[in-house]
Amino acid sequence: MLREGSRGLGDFLAKHALGGSKVFSGLKSKVKFDFAIVRTRVIPILKRVEVGDYPAKIGRVYGWSKQHVGYYLKKLQKAGLIRRKVRSRVVFYELTERGKSFLVSCEGVVFGSGVYRLHRCQVRYGVVAEGLLPVDFRRVEMVNWTALLGLEQGVRVRRTSRSWIVHVETLYGRHPGELFTLAKNLADRVARSLMLKYGCRLTEGEVCRGYSARALGVDFRLF
Repeated sequence: MLREGSRGLGDFLAKHALGGSKVFSGLKSKVKFDFAIVRTRVIPILKRVEVGDYPAKIGRVYGWSKQHVGYYLKKLQKAGLIRRKVRSRVVFYELTERGKSFLVSCEGVVFGSGVYRLHRCQVRYGVVAEGLLPVDFRRVEMVNWTALLGLEQGVRVRRTSRSWIVHVETLYGRHPGELFTLAKNLADRVARSLMLKYGCRLTEGEVCRGYSARALGVDFRLF
């Protein structure tokens, strides 16, 4: 069992890859996380909190329910890794000094350096078999065809004459590869939901050209 401050997370991950746990001593109690939870829940949520994502967005990015995210946010707050803030009636979280130190200990093990921003990322899914069309989407008249715009699982989607396009909201993170993986996973979940809801069959998704990936003031675009 590992206690906060006894060694960096790098050693913890290396020596406990097959098991183990991490204990954080809070103000009034201790919070214990198993290795699997540290790897699959604690670190991912802290990474999203670090870049300013609010709870609902964390859920959309990882495909977790509001209750699931809320459960771990409460545990992380109890562990002293994050603090809850309210601004204009909007609830969000930020890292404490302990939380920042914990992520610094991950440097070189989980994260790269710098903060990256993935913007205007769209994933296109070709229609193989037609299904029902949404009745509550907004209709936008194009040249010789009509686009349908709406939301699926809180994510903006567009139905064209030949495809469904998922518009992934702006994502921030420590590594560009991770951001593209998150974007594709999010879009795939939305596509599966569209197939179940409307009875259509779609191709494998592909990222559209035109996204913007920005890091440390440098803008990398693909047109």
